[in-house]
Amino acid sequence: MTRQNRRPNRKENRRKLSRPHTNTQAQNSNSTWNSRISRVLFVLFLLLIVVFLRLFYLQVVKAGEYSDLAQTQRTRDLTLYAKRGTIFDRSGNVLAKSVDVETIYANPKEIKDPVSAGQALVNVIGGDLIDITNKLNNKDKSFVYLSKKADETLVSQVKDLNIEGVHFLPDTKRIYPYGQVAGQIIGAVGTDNEGLSGLEMYYDDILSGKNGELLVERGRNGYPIPNGVKKMVQAQNGEDIVLSIDINIQREAETRMAEATKDWGAISSSAVVLNPKTGEILAMCSTPFLNPNNLSSAPAAALKLRPISEVYEPGSTFKALTAAFAVDAGVANINKNYTVPPSIKVGDHSVKDVFEHGYIDLTLREILIHSSNIGAVMMARDTGSQKFWEYLNKFELNKPTGIDFAGESKGILKDIDNWDGSSLGSMAFGQGISLTPIQLTRAIAAIADDGLLRQPHFLVSRGGENVKYPEPKRVISSASSDQIADAMESVVSEGTGKAGQIPGFAVSAKTGTAQRVTKRGGYAEGFNTASFVGFAPTNNPEVVVYTVVDGMAGYGSSAAGPAFRNIMAMALKQLDISPDDAKRFNEYEKEQEQIDKAREAEEKSSSEATKSQSKESKKSKDSKESTKTN
Repeated sequence: MTRQNRRPNRKENRRKLSRPHTNTQAQNSNSTWNSRISRVLFVLFLLLIVVFLRLFYLQVVKAGEYSDLAQTQRTRDLTLYAKRGTIFDRSGNVLAKSVDVETIYANPKEIKDPVSAGQALVNVIGGDLIDITNKLNNKDKSFVYLSKKADETLVSQVKDLNIEGVHFLPDTKRIYPYGQVAGQIIGAVGTDNEGLSGLEMYYDDILSGKNGELLVERGRNGYPIPNGVKKMVQAQNGEDIVLSIDINIQREAETRMAEATKDWGAISSSAVVLNPKTGEILAMCSTPFLNPNNLSSAPAAALKLRPISEVYEPGSTFKALTAAFAVDAGVANINKNYTVPPSIKVGDHSVKDVFEHGYIDLTLREILIHSSNIGAVMMARDTGSQKFWEYLNKFELNKPTGIDFAGESKGILKDIDNWDGSSLGSMAFGQGISLTPIQLTRAIAAIADDGLLRQPHFLVSRGGENVKYPEPKRVISSASSDQIADAMESVVSEGTGKAGQIPGFAVSAKTGTAQRVTKRGGYAEGFNTASFVGFAPTNNPEVVVYTVVDGMAGYGSSAAGPAFRNIMAMALKQLDISPDDAKRFNEYEKEQEQIDKAREAEEKSSSEATKSQSKESKKSKDSKESTKTN
């Protein structure tokens, strides 16, 4: 065999040697490629999971929120205000009503020239040019108010401007035809038609009704889409209500209390007029008065109806109740004789009467006629602390009356467990106890109404249905109430209450003068609360009147008596109560008319003099300034 045949071909050997190495590289390459694909697929899988979770979050978890957001951006929700119910007085006179008006607004995105549009609007609507121009220039908004609850004249003037982008919404506005008369009782509403004070607030749920809703679609530019109303819920108008108020008696009460406040320089004066047989409030007021048509300029004090919210020591008017307690308890009658000493010890204090005297004999009737503090203490001690306390509770003087008006005070009456040696004696003549005028009026009305205590109230009917109130409760016997009414008539005919006399009518009343309590706890000299409370006619009472003149130097008879008489006389006539002597009453009315005319003339003359002085002062001031300039 040749050498060539025995030796393998070198190329062949190299080829054989190289084959295993080539296969290993291929395998490694494939493995690397597969690994990369796996990683990419894994990343893609993770991304898919993230996308899925994000979609799940957006479309499931946040679906409601984004749907609401889209809805908000695509629509505008407008309130359709319900028309408030009308408020009537007892005779059908409209005290408060809602009238149809329009609210003027603009869509800034539709306003082509905000400056010229703003100038034109300011000339009609008024206001600040820069403020209105800025509103119209705010392209981020599609709704800005220009004038809320505009009247017909203003709406017509704005429509005549024919400004593109200015629109109008139907609305209602509350008006009060009698202005300030009964304004405190009626109260007022805000721009959203919600009751803010008075009976507008107390009976808001009845008067307000239920607002409706208008949901309107709008395009990307904010413009309303034609026929794009998505939802409309009609407003449900409120119910009408009828009050017990008589607007004419109310006007008289406000006139007379304003006169008393001015004449005596008082802090405030108040009046309550009530029907004792029903508990209906015929009139109520306190100065200063509130005009709900001009709420923005009203002083804070005008929002208070003091006969309900303020408490006073009743003073000697409370002696009528002290006498009623003693008579009904069976320890006295109006003819019982008391030997009244010059003074009497009440706690650590010595109590005297306004009129000086030694030991004198006074019947219970005469104690009331002369308003004897000492006699009142003696009556209360005959009744006894426990019995006296029981009568205070019977007359519900330990809690609010429950009258349908917000903010009623409950008075200040110490529990019998906290009484000291002076408590019974002090309360006998109206000190050491504080009541609201409505509390005392209600108590006196029980004497007028045969001993029956009734619920005082304003509301007579709602939505055409009469409102029922709790049955009255007996607090003293009919016989006891007759005796006290008789004694109170003597107070007017021959005692401290002569200022309350009304010719032709028998009037029962009691006067009161209480010193105001100071911050230190004592009593202020010459700073009194004068009051006068009573009813008429004595034999068949139809009207109770309580007048208070607070924070002045006068006394009950002189300060509060004339107002009581005038209000009572007017109320009796307004309610067609026949006098016992028509001729005398007619003569009294003519005399009072002349007095009122003379007062009006005097006030007119005084007003003109004041204006003249003001003009002269201004001329003098202008002249001095001119001289300085020259």
